[in-house]
Amino acid sequence: MRYPILALLSRQPGHGYEIKHALEHTFGAAWNPVNIGQVYVTLQRLERDRLVVRHRVEQDERPDKFVYRITGEGIEELKTWLREPAFLPRLSDDFYMKVLMAQSTGMEDGRALLSRQRTEFLKTLHALEDLLNGESMNGNRVARLLVDAAALRVQADLKWLDMCEEWIGERN
Repeated sequence: MRYPILALLSRQPGHGYEIKHALEHTFGAAWNPVNIGQVYVTLQRLERDRLVVRHRVEQDERPDKFVYRITGEGIEELKTWLREPAFLPRLSDDFYMKVLMAQSTGMEDGRALLSRQRTEFLKTLHALEDLLNGESMNGNRVARLLVDAAALRVQADLKWLDMCEEWIGERN
């Protein structure tokens, strides 16, 4: 959430609830609902890291609010993040290690582990497909792209499970 918040603040300053609503508007059903507590914790960390500054704004009929603005350091960090490749292979993913270590230690039946994980991946894939086919996407192309990406990753993980089953079969 750190970089999406910085990106929003690079366009204009905002307070917590404005940022929450902007995230929900931008990412739609893929991120709804955004946890306001997480927004404020992220803003506090960004302020601590000098990537944003906050200013108190007095309001007549309401309590004062804090408006956050990105700093020069924040803009530089955002530019660096935008320029860097975002995905590294998940060679140290916890589940991948679990599958490989279960087989080598003999402490867990590898096929049973794969079966349980396949069930979870299929549930996730069905939930993502329901999300894509539901009205909650409401024409939001960004949300659709995010959900499509998640579905493709789950499909790749399912294919990897197939490869692991072959590997276990060859070892037994």
